[in-house]
Amino acid sequence: MSRPDFLSQLPSLEELLEHPRVASTIDRLNRSTAAVQLRGAIQSLGAEVSRRAEGLQSLGAGELLDRLIRQLEFPRPTTPSRCVNATGQFFLAPTLRPPLAATAIDAARAASEGFCQASEAATKTAATLLGADAAWVGCSHPRALATVLEALAGGGTCVVARGDMTEVAPGLRLDEIARRAGVTLREVGAANTATADDFAGALAPLQSAQLQSADAPRLAVLVRDRVGSSDAALLSSLAQTAHHAGAKLLFDCGRARLRNDTPAYGDTALSVEASLSAGADLVIFDAAGLVGGPVAGVVAGRRAAIEAVASSGAAKLDTIDPAVEAALAATLQLFQRPGDLRFNHPLHQLLDAPIENLRTRAERLALRIAAGQGVGAASAVERPSAARGGASWAIRVEPAAGTPAEVRERLASLEPALLVEVEADAVLLDLATVFPRQDAVLVDSWGGEPAAEMDPP
Repeated sequence: MSRPDFLSQLPSLEELLEHPRVASTIDRLNRSTAAVQLRGAIQSLGAEVSRRAEGLQSLGAGELLDRLIRQLEFPRPTTPSRCVNATGQFFLAPTLRPPLAATAIDAARAASEGFCQASEAATKTAATLLGADAAWVGCSHPRALATVLEALAGGGTCVVARGDMTEVAPGLRLDEIARRAGVTLREVGAANTATADDFAGALAPLQSAQLQSADAPRLAVLVRDRVGSSDAALLSSLAQTAHHAGAKLLFDCGRARLRNDTPAYGDTALSVEASLSAGADLVIFDAAGLVGGPVAGVVAGRRAAIEAVASSGAAKLDTIDPAVEAALAATLQLFQRPGDLRFNHPLHQLLDAPIENLRTRAERLALRIAAGQGVGAASAVERPSAARGGASWAIRVEPAAGTPAEVRERLASLEPALLVEVEADAVLLDLATVFPRQDAVLVDSWGGEPAAEMDPP
């Protein structure tokens, strides 16, 4: 049997939707969701036939139908999968990060195809870009922060602003990290503000203890992005205060942009480079933040402090995978030409998308989604976007049946999953975080006008 003849046995989408066995599933999922899942099953089976038609020739039409329906009836395994993020939020959780640049993916793949040794490419590139003496990389931002605290203040005290006593990651507070690192935190200041005098007042008695004993506990000052993120003068003053007391000044930059010449968009915080220039001994930042790299924590700064971190026992338990390191190095190298980031860096492509392009796409997609089943109305709406430093455009969809929360759950169960926002009586599809190539998924998820008939983006 030839491949075209074999493919002709595949039932059409309409035939599948009318099959008695599909009826109960349609009642559970609704018709548009079932159509999207069945369309994907047909495409997957067609691709499999194209790869190995000879091995499937023994399947009859009934068996083909049974195979397609079983993919609809049984839930998909809960394995990592791609999704379309239409929430407008670039950083939703540690488990959801923006896509990597093509060069980073290629670097990780090359490092994974055979035996691979760890290299210093990422640390050397980070140090060069930031004007630091040296750098070190850990497997995640929280782990890197914990390693720094244990290496430089373990058994001692770290002075921190009360307003910075927040979560480092969902469910993981700073005080828990410090406790595990053997560090005592000394809180200063008010809920949202802390001055250099507040830190000096807390450091004075600790400094006296250090002067009286050669074995005095180690001392550090930690500033995080909530209190000191936009105040270079405060950081500079804190550096003088900390160094006068014999303490190391550590600045946790979180997801901050990398350099002063990196486009800021809606980010008002100091860049990692500016934080280091203000006098911090070490800066810690999240490589999966505005750097747009893989999940990793990067530490940069003075050589003596970096060597103390890298040689610590905690660092030996926080070794980054060579493939991740390769992806990080490739990502960091893109920042050597900041003007090209909007062309070769996916995160910056989204952040830099012209507002007029977003409006045009939203209006076009709203018309097609409005034709879908289960859609009461769909319209293009403008909404603020803090990440973009201005506005974005979204499609506001009012379901004809079911609550917006129920619709959100249904969309999240698709393959690929579609993540959306819920607002009052509608679902919002924010295009700030959707690539033009993903527009067809938005339409298909609602059973709207087929992607093949859509205008090119």
